[in-house]
Parts: sequence; structure tokens; C-alpha cells
Amino acid sequence: MPTKQTLQAISLAAVLLTILQGIIPTAPINDLYVKTIFSAAIMFAVSILTAYYQFASGEIDNKALIPTAIVFALAILGSFNEFINVIHIPIVTGQWIRFLITVITAMLNVTSKQFYPQAK
Repeated sequence: MPTKQTLQAISLAAVLLTILQGIIPTAPINDLYVKTIFSAAIMFAVSILTAYYQFASGEIDNKALIPTAIVFALAILGSFNEFINVIHIPIVTGQWIRFLITVITAMLNVTSKQFYPQAK
């Protein structure tokens, strides 16, 4: 079982990655596909960190994983859509959609103790 400090570091890492993703559209990277891959990697990293934080914390009920899993599933569907292009979404719009998904996940990370406290 991770220590409380480790869990706080994981939660902080998820928030910092969310902030980092917010500046990707303005990053001095010319290749939009590199931005897309970087943005998607951060989105999935925040989802994984949030799920681990919720699962490993003794203060959060496992029901908190349900909305996190739903958002993660939407992220996967959106990523598949980008590869097979069923619904055309411009690259910059996709970056902002990934940012929104990441922000929602980070909010679940930060608020899961309040909304899903472990029953005592």
C-alpha cells in the first residue's frame, strides 16, 4: 500500500500534467501530429494516475473508479476515431477535446475524496 505522501505526489503529478497539456496548443512544436501524440499520452497518463490514486487510497471508495472508467473509455473511443477517422475532427479541435477530457479526469482526481469517501 502506498504512503499518503506517495498518493499526494501521484495526485499532484496528474494536476501538473493537466496544466502541461493546457499549454501544448501554444508549444513551439511545428508538427501537429507530434502535438497530438504528446497530448494523447498526457491524457492517458492522467487517467492512469487518477485511477491508481482512487484505487490505492484507503480514503476513497472504489465506486469513484466508475466515472473515471467512463471518461477513460470515451478517451479511448476518441483516440480510435482519430486513427480511423470515422468522424472528422480537426487536429487543433482534437487537442482541445483531449484537454477537456484530461481536465475532467483531473477534477475526478481532486474531488474523489469528497464525492466518494470510504465508508467507515
